Amino acid sequence: MKIVFKIAVGLAALAVMFVSAAYAWASVATHRALNETHTRHEVDIPMPWPLTEAEVAELRAATRTAGADAQDLAAHGATEGDAVEPLDLEAVAMERAIARGEHLITERYACTECHGADLAGGIMIDDPTVGGLYGPNLTGGEGGVTRSLTMTDWDHIVRHGVSRDGSATLMPITDYLYMSDQELSDIVAAVEARRDVHQTMPTSVLSNGGRIKVATGRWPLAVDEPGSLADSHAALPPSGPQVGTVTSAGTAGVPPTLQ
Repeated sequence: MKIVFKIAVGLAALAVMFVSAAYAWASVATHRALNETHTRHEVDIPMPWPLTEAEVAELRAATRTAGADAQDLAAHGATEGDAVEPLDLEAVAMERAIARGEHLITERYACTECHGADLAGGIMIDDPTVGGLYGPNLTGGEGGVTRSLTMTDWDHIVRHGVSRDGSATLMPITDYLYMSDQELSDIVAAVEARRDVHQTMPTSVLSNGGRIKVATGRWPLAVDEPGSLADSHAALPPSGPQVGTVTSAGTAGVPPTLQ
């Protein structure tokens, strides 16, 4: 009986040692994976996204008047014979970008699922087998993490899973790999136009189970997703009228792929 007991105790001790060693290995491997430096390309994405020539022409036609003076014409690049009222094209571009961005945030990319309805933060995962992962506050309020981000930073984080210091993020990017430059620009415009909310979210923490999943590749980091470090996609997919127009069917003009 004593021999059986000793064997059981010995096996239990070995099991504890094995599990402890596995957790220690997973912790080291996960720390290394999360802190490896990744280099991404720089991007030069305008925000707001500029109006197209067709949009500018349409705006000029809609505001043409016989009373504009030469200074107005020069300010808007009008050709001889045109006359336009003073028009802030930058403001129009921003208004349209925000409208498109709001649609993308709530309908296509579902940013609110992880960052909350007001984008002030939310719970991504709360599971003992994985850990506690939180979507940070994206507003400009206290606790927000986007106030000093450049468009390159946005590109790296959202489309490539790489943080500002080059380390891997825990943000899932599978749905964002093929986001276009214009879509990203529109989303940033909409985020910056949102109301500032003061809220600081907890730091995301992986449980032992989560670290083992990462270390064994059962849960690949965003930066390890196929295509994550490929060049970004500048062009939009084929689309219909811009948001802000109305089609003949009376539907707000949203690219078909976004409806």
